Amino acid sequence: CAALGLSSLGFPAIIHAKTTLKMGYIPILDHFAMLISHARDNSSFKAIDIEPVQFKSWDALSGALKANVVGGAMILSNFGMDLYNNGLDIRSVAVGHRHGSGITVRADSAIKSPADLKGKTVAVPYRVSTQAAILDKYMKSGGLSLKDVTVMAVPPPNMPESLKAGSIDAFLGPEPAGERSIQMGIGKILKLSKDIMPNHICCIAVVRKEQLSNTEGIREWVRSMQRSGKLTDDDKAKGSKEVATLARKYVQIDERVIVNVMQQPANRITYSDLAPKVSDFQAIHDMSVSAGLIQKTDLNTFVDESFSKS
Repeated sequence: CAALGLSSLGFPAIIHAKTTLKMGYIPILDHFAMLISHARDNSSFKAIDIEPVQFKSWDALSGALKANVVGGAMILSNFGMDLYNNGLDIRSVAVGHRHGSGITVRADSAIKSPADLKGKTVAVPYRVSTQAAILDKYMKSGGLSLKDVTVMAVPPPNMPESLKAGSIDAFLGPEPAGERSIQMGIGKILKLSKDIMPNHICCIAVVRKEQLSNTEGIREWVRSMQRSGKLTDDDKAKGSKEVATLARKYVQIDERVIVNVMQQPANRITYSDLAPKVSDFQAIHDMSVSAGLIQKTDLNTFVDESFSKS
């Protein structure tokens, strides 16, 4: 009966097949909630199988998402909005993390304020990025704007080397870029993003709309990410060793670097509040529109809060 899909009475049994969702990600700490969820819970999911797929650049990741090579991705919040505005039928079902970036300058740099950055070359991970919006906010705190710096898109893994080579004067990028620069002895943190915009979201989980038909699977995965995010923050009290060990399966980041980012300070990047709320997206959206990075977005459609609710 089991082989034929029959019930004990001989009638066809309803079999819900486990569907696979390929999720694109970049090897940065921003995407740890999805990766820790996969390490801890994926084998126990009943309706979904998450398959993490690593990419080295945002162009490669977004290209795979557009081509349906992956059904979802961990992606920069306003970049996801921009893709949606340009016709990609995706929805955000979860926040990936909060905070997690910092303006990094050379160790011997005299840059100390927005005014000191005027005319300088500053790298961000992508042209349309949360970091670009936050850089604009930082510059505006000094009466300037994004237009007063030369913005260069540099993949996060290349940021420390670009700073060392002198091709950029500073960068605002996701970890481990800043911490790697410190460990290499070439950089120092000028300002953490949490101190520019407290409690801001950055990367988010988006999926193609057709994936939402697997309601049960998406819900159990999103809730697992929420649990894994809480575990990641709780593990900070124990030195972040468990998370660093689990994450090494998915990212090529030295465990010491992971621990330092998690610990110095503990709210440098946080994962406990991953429920997608339109109000949080609105803050990044409005900054991005003001900076000329994106067009206005229908956030009430783009953000799907239902999967994170009980």
